[in-house]
Amino acid sequence: MGLSKCGGAESVDVIVPVYRGQRYINGIISQLEACLEGMERELKVGLILVNDAPDDVFREEYVSETIDITVVETDQNRGIHGARVRGLSYCTGSCVVFLDQDDRLSKNYFQSQLASLGSADAVVCRAVNGAREFYDCGRRFEAAVSVQNMFSVGNGILSPGQVLMRREAVPRFWKEHILRKNGADDWMLWLCMLYEGKRFVRNQDILYEHILGSDNCSESAFDMYQSELEMYAVLREHDYLDREYRRQLRQAVQNGTKVRLRELDRLKAAAGIYDLWLEAGAGSVAQVLKRRACHKIAIYGMGKIGLRLYQELRGTFEVVCFIDRNAAYIRTDIPVYTLEEAALQADLVIIALTDKENQICSEVTSRLQLPAINIKDILLESKLQLADGDDKKWL
Repeated sequence: MGLSKCGGAESVDVIVPVYRGQRYINGIISQLEACLEGMERELKVGLILVNDAPDDVFREEYVSETIDITVVETDQNRGIHGARVRGLSYCTGSCVVFLDQDDRLSKNYFQSQLASLGSADAVVCRAVNGAREFYDCGRRFEAAVSVQNMFSVGNGILSPGQVLMRREAVPRFWKEHILRKNGADDWMLWLCMLYEGKRFVRNQDILYEHILGSDNCSESAFDMYQSELEMYAVLREHDYLDREYRRQLRQAVQNGTKVRLRELDRLKAAAGIYDLWLEAGAGSVAQVLKRRACHKIAIYGMGKIGLRLYQELRGTFEVVCFIDRNAAYIRTDIPVYTLEEAALQADLVIIALTDKENQICSEVTSRLQLPAINIKDILLESKLQLADGDDKKWL
């Protein structure tokens, strides 16, 4: 089954709920225009901007030479689910994409997604989350839209912008039962589609980027938890799912809470490291390494702490590589290896993690026959030396 034609061209509508986000609109238009420039076949694209803030009327008229733009003003705040459904009612295209106002799309988005869709109902591409690939060895892309994972593990799709779907495949139940709490309506959409037998295919291309620290409501763990509870309640109260799927979904929502609590512990540990860093002062790690006569450094863990450490050391020391279990999913100019792959010459390996760091120190030392120390111990050493220096001033 191919795409239906609209005026002789294939047609896709992009729905963007806008909540106090007028500053993003011109960027969205530019992205979609760039996507059209790379098309090898004719494509009709409609952009439907749903203003979900009634007191924030759009100040300018948005136009494009290649995109049909529809602005939908609102008389009330409907939330992101309600805004998406309202935008859907204005669609004429055979396919639809739900985009958040601060999303970023590759210029190959339409070309690649349409080529991968085939006869399926929806296609999901790979994604980048905060400048790092979202899928890795702990979150497998192969399981992203499996029925088993979606019901019993959780939402394997980072954001609806990853998905191009046939408009006719959007379930009636999802359109008629609007969640009031923002956050879980996309998970509900995938659950409804899978439950009704809609077929997803995967596109291996990375075509979508989610921006961390943006206006996206998914950044709030508490709001997301409330939305997931509401989603489960709606599906249960309307007897939409059979008993086994309800049981699995209830467990998935509960597991999501445990995952967020573990993430909270990691964030607290990371905050403690950053506090130590601030107390020790700029260049504190470098001072410790100089006293230890270290010149070549390897960093274990290419997360935020590892990257922060790299920024402090580069230019003063030779950072020979990163070591990360997800090396295959990381794209950067500096070499990145798994521990099993690493064969390197270095004076020291610094463990830039907040979890199991002592265990990993031992593994690194045993496997690589190199000294290893975690970043927290380096900062504590720097802080003690700083305090010792302050004490000597009074002697």
